[in-house]
Amino acid sequence: MKLLKNYSNNRLKITYITFLYRVVWAIFVWFHTLTYTQAQMHYHSVDAPSYVSDKTLRIASYNLNWLGAKPNKQRRKLPKSIRTERTAVDFNKLSRLMHILNADIIAVQEVKQANILEKILNPNKYTFLLTNQPHKQRTGFAIRKHIHFKRNDDLTTLQLLSPKHNNLRSAADITIFLPHNETLRILSVHLKSGCYSLRRVHASCNVLKKQFQALATWLKEVHKKHDYVIIAGDFNRRLIKGDPLLSILEKHQVDNFFWRIFKKHRPNDTQFTAPFMAKRPQCWGGRFFGFIDHFVMLSQSKTRMTIQNTGEITYPSTLSFKNNAHLLSDHCPIYIDLGNRFLSNNK
Repeated sequence: MKLLKNYSNNRLKITYITFLYRVVWAIFVWFHTLTYTQAQMHYHSVDAPSYVSDKTLRIASYNLNWLGAKPNKQRRKLPKSIRTERTAVDFNKLSRLMHILNADIIAVQEVKQANILEKILNPNKYTFLLTNQPHKQRTGFAIRKHIHFKRNDDLTTLQLLSPKHNNLRSAADITIFLPHNETLRILSVHLKSGCYSLRRVHASCNVLKKQFQALATWLKEVHKKHDYVIIAGDFNRRLIKGDPLLSILEKHQVDNFFWRIFKKHRPNDTQFTAPFMAKRPQCWGGRFFGFIDHFVMLSQSKTRMTIQNTGEITYPSTLSFKNNAHLLSDHCPIYIDLGNRFLSNNK
């Protein structure tokens, strides 16, 4: 009886300590995120247009939330966005947002078929491509017509080549031809959801880890052949500085387990950055704790990638998340503006 009482007391203490630990961690990360300088980040609402300079190349990423999926009102377990049909009004809102985004290259996620993109982007100005995977949430690109590019084989290793993971999404892969005989390789990804931070323990974390390892293998191979590499898209991971399980901080970059997987495969003479890490999104009134959409960028030191601006296009404050996110998207588009060495024939 005494042993049982001691066991109960010890268990209560552990529970209390765990609760305090989580509260302290949450306050620490919240304070860090709040005080982190956002001078480098530009937020634009669709009420306030954003214009791309002729001296920059804008690359964006946008998860379009089951765009083109056939509505199924009977299946209640499916997300609301696939149980509700978008109307012409919704497509017009998305089209306006895309016009304001005004990107040269857009990495898209959660698009069922390429022709649905014609409802929100001008097909006379953009080329559309998606992965060959038969999936309702395909990744792909919208690329301005004047940009010289080559389509590469889809990165299917992100599916982990296992029948039980057949719902995982492959990545679209393109090469952009730049001036000075340089090339930019871009991957559009949508990784496994459920493992949003290091403090979260979930069955999907092991799957996400394997996907990061697959990306690291891809990086090791393609970085030998290209001057610049960008992995853009929905990482389903908040890469925020202040994570309690971080082991190393280096030049204000998170050196957690996933980060080390990337760094292990990069030469010492490379620039490696993720500009949306440790920043708080303003999407849907700032309801999200951190960005899960990212750009992971690599370049050789002799030709460093110059980022002029980073930013996010947000929805009008008059629209509520509850009533509109499933018709537009629960994500907001993010973008980077690259310097003039990327222009020449591409502008």
